[in-house]
Amino acid sequence: MQNLKTFFTTLAMCVLFVIVANAQKLPNVQQGSVHAPESIKIDGKTSEWENQFKAYNHATDIFYTLSNDDENLYLTVQATDPAVIRKIMSGGVCLTIQPSGKKTDRDGMRVVYPVTVATQAKGMMVSVMTIKHNAASDNAQLTGKEADSVMIARNMQFSQRSKWIGTLGFKDLDSLISVYNEDGIKAAGRYDAKGAFTCELSVSLKLLGLSVNNPAKFSYHILLNGVSMFGSSQPAQAVNMIPPSAPTGGAEGSMLSAKITMDLNTGGAATDFWGEYTLTPK
Repeated sequence: MQNLKTFFTTLAMCVLFVIVANAQKLPNVQQGSVHAPESIKIDGKTSEWENQFKAYNHATDIFYTLSNDDENLYLTVQATDPAVIRKIMSGGVCLTIQPSGKKTDRDGMRVVYPVTVATQAKGMMVSVMTIKHNAASDNAQLTGKEADSVMIARNMQFSQRSKWIGTLGFKDLDSLISVYNEDGIKAAGRYDAKGAFTCELSVSLKLLGLSVNNPAKFSYHILLNGVSMFGSSQPAQAVNMIPPSAPTGGAEGSMLSAKITMDLNTGGAATDFWGEYTLTPK
């Protein structure tokens, strides 16, 4: 057992080293345009990108790629730092598009995801409930089966509480729309077995007033607010989310319970950055 733990610890440290090395090689802000893969899906998975990104922003500590096809603009964001993931869960990833190129959110079109909403007696109120994350050295103590169980539990909890997308600046759109909307905006998020969280957004170019037939440079703003932008926060009680397939007894069950216990800490200070992008035809 000790040899197995040593193996997973070493493996986790190697993965962490690769992540840091890759981050150092990438530009701080994406350079150039990217045509989205034909297989792109808004599902929180990065298989169509082979888990490769075009930039690593040090202000926000996220990997990201901005891309487009003939119909949509796409943002794929991945966070590996537990504190950054908590920030995303608390306030969402906020993407603002400025077709005019101005750097003022007041004039832009904004999409925020995830937005977790709970119905209470006094109306709609944003509820903060995030899942506790652990350092790579802690994650290394889990076997592959345990890591999969934690991933399943995290995704189950996230799916149950992330049914809303926030929007601002779009004509004829409510400030909160369902993830199942037919308005031209899609969003999804997902944890992987290593504890990284990926968030994907797509916005119809028509909604943005943009076209690949007349490409013009525009500005974009990516913000991790850390605090909900759609109402006051009301922390919920901590609960354990252990999937039916996970072990529930003994040391193994206790470990899983500890790993999945909700963390109600705040998301921390806001971080953000600006970039420029020009749509690219196929």
